[in-house]
Amino acid sequence: GEAVPILMKNEYKEQESYDCYSSMILSKHYLSTAAEKGLKKAYFPLALVLMDLHHVQYHGIDAPGHSVIPESMHLAHKAANDGEPEAKRWISSKQTAWSSFCAHCKISSGRESAKLQQCSRCKSAWYCGKDCQITHWKDGHKLDCSRAKRLDEIVNAEKDKWLADKVMKSLGI
Repeated sequence: GEAVPILMKNEYKEQESYDCYSSMILSKHYLSTAAEKGLKKAYFPLALVLMDLHHVQYHGIDAPGHSVIPESMHLAHKAANDGEPEAKRWISSKQTAWSSFCAHCKISSGRESAKLQQCSRCKSAWYCGKDCQITHWKDGHKLDCSRAKRLDEIVNAEKDKWLADKVMKSLGI
């Protein structure tokens, strides 16, 4: 939107920035479509594009209810489980970074008193205590967490539709 031109000083950079943003939007569209159809090779690139878009749209600020971190981690885990070595390295580096502070209050786990607990559902957020976890959940992490599993539901629905169509066709219906 309007934030991109404000950040740029001349027209060329505005157009260049817009073109890059447009390319990310198109990449997200095509990779999402491929992933929803069950193309496993699209999972990790989609995770990376989601993270890049998030960085551009929110300037690196992770806001509960608007975070792509759980969805990106879920996609990266799916890719890693399918043998994508780069996804495994990416997951490890992100988990190391994100597990070092509370997702809600941002307290560092470097303190002796701060042993962080991982979100049991999405495994991509860490908390210093139950109060922070509950507040973060209510503030919007609930939406982020549930979006992470959405792709699985879509892929399964596509498989069910494909199977139903095949059965109907074989029965001449």
